[in-house]
Amino acid sequence: MTLDRVISTVEKATEVEAKEKLQIAAFIGWQMGAGGKKSLREYMRSLGLLEEKTQITKGQIKLEKNIALQTAAKIIEFDKKRRESLKRNGI
Repeated sequence: MTLDRVISTVEKATEVEAKEKLQIAAFIGWQMGAGGKKSLREYMRSLGLLEEKTQITKGQIKLEKNIALQTAAKIIEFDKKRRESLKRNGI
């Protein structure tokens, strides 16, 4: 892993952690009445702490499924080769 990638990963993890802490603080504030008559979801959205889920199309699901099946097939093939190698070597 390159240094740039490590730094990027750490930055992203830090951002996620900070957002989670803000969400917890917002929840506590909402419990104490800071959200007024808003639901928790509405209150979190108004603070920019809740992202809308994007709709996934059937085509996207099919594509992701195919990628997962191809990956699984590769894993199975690698495992078969590993087992055959172990048998040949008497392990």
